[in-house]
Amino acid sequence: RSVEWLKENGKCLDNIKGDKSTIPEAGRGAFATRFIPKGSIIAPGPLLHTPDRKIFEWGVESQLIVNYCFGHKNSSLLLSPYTQGVSYINHDSKSPNAVIQWANESFVGHNAEWLNYTVIELALMQKSGMSIDYIATRDIHAGDEVFMDYGKEWEEAWQEHVQTWKPQEDAGMYQHSSFFNKNESLVLKTEAEQEMDPYPANLYLQCLVEVIKLKNWRDNSTESRDRLRKYQNPSSESGRKNCRIIARENVDGVLVYETIIIWGNNVKKTVEDLPREAFVFTDKVKSTDQFLPNAFRHHIGMPDGMFPDAWMNL
Repeated sequence: RSVEWLKENGKCLDNIKGDKSTIPEAGRGAFATRFIPKGSIIAPGPLLHTPDRKIFEWGVESQLIVNYCFGHKNSSLLLSPYTQGVSYINHDSKSPNAVIQWANESFVGHNAEWLNYTVIELALMQKSGMSIDYIATRDIHAGDEVFMDYGKEWEEAWQEHVQTWKPQEDAGMYQHSSFFNKNESLVLKTEAEQEMDPYPANLYLQCLVEVIKLKNWRDNSTESRDRLRKYQNPSSESGRKNCRIIARENVDGVLVYETIIIWGNNVKKTVEDLPREAFVFTDKVKSTDQFLPNAFRHHIGMPDGMFPDAWMNL
């Protein structure tokens, strides 16, 4: 295809990028990387359809992904866009500069006839087959944050959440694992010290297997320290083992730790002289903010008339 054809028919995937939102405490937001004229496509939004939203429930609570899905209160169907950056687009009902619409029928990946299917019929479709477009409702300049209106129902639910939310009783004791992991000079506590001054209950300490295997880590050279640091975030959980520190000493100006490593089947092994880089703090399962029982969960609404009547099954 020619450049001219792509300019006329293509859909850019890098019109927006994630950065800190201009909305206080909103986290990340979507920002334009270039000028986007009114009426043009900001980004395409191919959709994964989930016929029964109940699969995203943890007991009585819903998973975080629900907040990034489009849906309707009278339907069990949720639609999750999976284009780069669109999940960063925040809500603004007063001055949005973007809106969604169904993709053109000729667009590869969008089957307009699916809009007439029932939820049961969609459940039989074991592939993605629908797509939306994010459209600029006014000129958007490079650096502008992109906003869309999530709908009146979402906004009312958010306002109720803000007014009624209360922190957990033990919220003051919570610390995310990153708070400890980013501090390379942190002196780690032994088991005896933790009896008097324990770490937060939502954390546990682990050792990195690859660091344990390294030799001559004590030479303190730049190359050696960089080699240690690359194991701080191993890609596989199998590279981490639960551990307990039983002693600490200073060797040649470096703090090292005597540690009990807990291998598979509860097999324990004592390892001496481990450096600080051999340890990482890990959040216990379902202990982070997204699993709080009173966390906000609500789908994003679609503009009036966009959600097909055929999908209304509740």
